[in-house]
Amino acid sequence: MKRINKVLIILFMGIILTGCGSHKVYSIESFNNIIKNEKMAVYNPTKQLPSSAHIKEGSIGLNDNKWRIEYYIFDDEENAKKIYDDNQTLFAASDGINQQYKVNQEHYSKYYAITNKEYMFVSRVKNSVLFAKIDKQYQSDIERIINKMGY
Repeated sequence: MKRINKVLIILFMGIILTGCGSHKVYSIESFNNIIKNEKMAVYNPTKQLPSSAHIKEGSIGLNDNKWRIEYYIFDDEENAKKIYDDNQTLFAASDGINQQYKVNQEHYSKYYAITNKEYMFVSRVKNSVLFAKIDKQYQSDIERIINKMGY
């Protein structure tokens, strides 16, 4: 019995440690390639953002003006945390949330909320943030991109 418990504990720890290391910061080029493979347009918003935004690089994936997903790499992790927190707070205050999920770890945070009409998602890996607020009918499209990135 003790041997079975030890094996289960070792397996559980392996799963936990593997999951913690699976999140990585994607380059803007990698994000853009994922977006292009989805047959979407790529837009670079960084020239229009103030320097006070502390954004090193950014990109927006556009799907025929139906929805968009935004990805930013910040100067440091603290600025990414602030943007994540701002979006998470904004999304959590939405009316009519039917389902929501939140996880916070040292270098990784994820939140999504679903209403009857909208799907809202924000995730942070170290100094990067990925987010979208879209019509619920496009939820599976966004989730496909989120899953490809491991966010």
